[in-house]
Amino acid sequence: MLYKIHILFPAIIAIVFVIPAIASTNLNLHQEKACIRTREAVFRNNDYYASWTADETSQTVHFRVLVATTGYVGFGLSRFTGMTGSDIVIGGVFPNGTAYFADYFATNNANPPELDPSQDWFLDSAIENGTHTELSFHRAFDTMDAQNDHVIDDSLTTIIWAIGASDTLFSHGSANRNMYLASILHFPGCSVLPEREEILSDRYIVRWTVDPEARTVEFHVIAQNTGYVGFGLSYAGATMFTADIAIGGVYENGTEFFGDYTGVGFTNPVRDDSQDWFLTEAQQNATHTELKFWRNFDTGDFDQDAPITTNSVHLLWALGLSDNIGYHFGDRGSTEVTLMDPIDCVP
Repeated sequence: MLYKIHILFPAIIAIVFVIPAIASTNLNLHQEKACIRTREAVFRNNDYYASWTADETSQTVHFRVLVATTGYVGFGLSRFTGMTGSDIVIGGVFPNGTAYFADYFATNNANPPELDPSQDWFLDSAIENGTHTELSFHRAFDTMDAQNDHVIDDSLTTIIWAIGASDTLFSHGSANRNMYLASILHFPGCSVLPEREEILSDRYIVRWTVDPEARTVEFHVIAQNTGYVGFGLSYAGATMFTADIAIGGVYENGTEFFGDYTGVGFTNPVRDDSQDWFLTEAQQNATHTELKFWRNFDTGDFDQDAPITTNSVHLLWALGLSDNIGYHFGDRGSTEVTLMDPIDCVP
């Protein structure tokens, strides 16, 4: 989900390159002038802010990231929901004030990305203070590197981000990276529809936003619970059987957990082979858990996921006594809703 973010950036201690900053925008895409469009996104509780401006005239995209770290910053684009095949840049500022930045590519999820023989991302500025690193960089829509880069067009792209604790590369850990689906070149069309809300119980609220052009739905769940939180979609009625379910929460040590599951009846759901729900934020205090996550209208997983359509669907909810995924006892229910109405702009 896209948010407006306001960050008070303390005094800069290292300035390597200086160019005018790319202006941030309000919620959602807008046209600042003909052929130039800007969009922004925020990840992990405002720790990672990204914006990008697409200039059709020069066929170039300018990116800016502001990240709560003094270590390295990773940013990448992928046609898939993972590291495999992704086009990645990694950069930062060493303690001596020297900037580093390079173009990488990933061949799989298990190994670190490799340095791209063709360096097609270009650093414009690198700034670091005692808490944050800011990088501005750009690349062409088409770098002509068919081997390790992909063409930036108006199709959906997975943005991959990572936060390094130090300037030692590839040591981010599982809690310091994630992904986000967006259209880098978001040409005019249907805008994001207004957020809707359903009170599923006196302890469970769900809000959702439909993006017809991106063909995604982003959910925002607020539950009065400190154990696991379950949310699901069922076209078979108020039943767990064949339901498409997301389960997540926050462990006592502050680490988030989240997964895509399938309901198999009166027992624990089974974790999907294909993980097609994506967590963007998880927060918890002494009484409540808040989760934000998204998925595509159609994930392509016909065996374990339910497509999101204009038909009515049962929203299933459950609250766990602890973070261990098990029987929820009486803390569960369902409500029938229509996630999106029939509208002309849904392809």
